[in-house]
Amino acid sequence: MRLVKCYGSCNEKHEKSNMVQISNRNYCKPCYEATIKERQDYNDLLNTLKQMYNINYPTGLQLRQIKEFKTVNMYTYKNIRLTVDYIVRVKRMSMELKFGIALVPHFYEEMLQYYREMLQRKEKMKDVELAERKVITIKPFKYENKYLKSKLIDMEDYLWVC
Repeated sequence: MRLVKCYGSCNEKHEKSNMVQISNRNYCKPCYEATIKERQDYNDLLNTLKQMYNINYPTGLQLRQIKEFKTVNMYTYKNIRLTVDYIVRVKRMSMELKFGIALVPHFYEEMLQYYREMLQRKEKMKDVELAERKVITIKPFKYENKYLKSKLIDMEDYLWVC
């Protein structure tokens, strides 16, 4: 039985049979799932930036800002993505490519509050039962002009001889 170090957050030694490999590094199952989720969040963030700025890949400035927000400010990739989405979609502000994602720290707390309120609204709406409403439609009155019908002549009824 060989013990192998986990490269995830736990840094403990586990049996090699219980480990999963990603890029030639061994991870225990909880660390593996966390690593996969973090990579997926990072890819979602990059895809959001590519779509928003209409570019093939995020710029070096944006990547540096992402790294700084992750290490210094302790933001998650998901929250950075949600903040960028909040700035553009909810606040309707345009972000310029030359500044990167510099607005993220300024709107981070506001974004958290916004999504907390959305979750609270969602929780309140779970308890609400929608009542069925019966809609009664009244057929409109059709008015027929009998005088006009009697004055119309169908030309196909008459044969014209020329």
